[in-house]
Amino acid sequence: MFQFYNQNKNKMGQYLTTAIATSFRVSNKTLQQISENETEAKQKLLNAFVGTNDDIFIHTKNEDAHTFAVKEEILKKEWLPFLTQFYQDFYGESHQESQTVLKALSGLDTAQQFIELAEEDEYYCYQQDRYAEGALRIDNHRIHVAYEPITLASEGK
Repeated sequence: MFQFYNQNKNKMGQYLTTAIATSFRVSNKTLQQISENETEAKQKLLNAFVGTNDDIFIHTKNEDAHTFAVKEEILKKEWLPFLTQFYQDFYGESHQESQTVLKALSGLDTAQQFIELAEEDEYYCYQQDRYAEGALRIDNHRIHVAYEPITLASEGK
């Protein structure tokens, strides 16, 4: 899992969003720009985008793209403890919405259900953003990466 801090500006003002991405993808063409050697290209992408190797990800490839998703066993083991600590540090123990999210998550059996709860957009401190993307540079190539973060906090004016 990797965390993002995004500063956003719109007509309503500025706000800072804290989110965790559970998966990301790049097109086949984009990966080939990094290197013709697929293994080398994947490693460079992982180092540049999340600063880690691929042992925490399930990598899938189809005719259009490469997708990297955090392994279910890692999410299942670490998601609730991480969120418990994050919510306590960020909101405090008396924040009702984050406590409601933790209670809802503790009743779920699979990591996929954790993600599906975020997709429902029921809680402002736990919702999926389906249209996030970023750009980074790898060996003088501008690389576009699409990712699916779960927003955990958004604040501003």
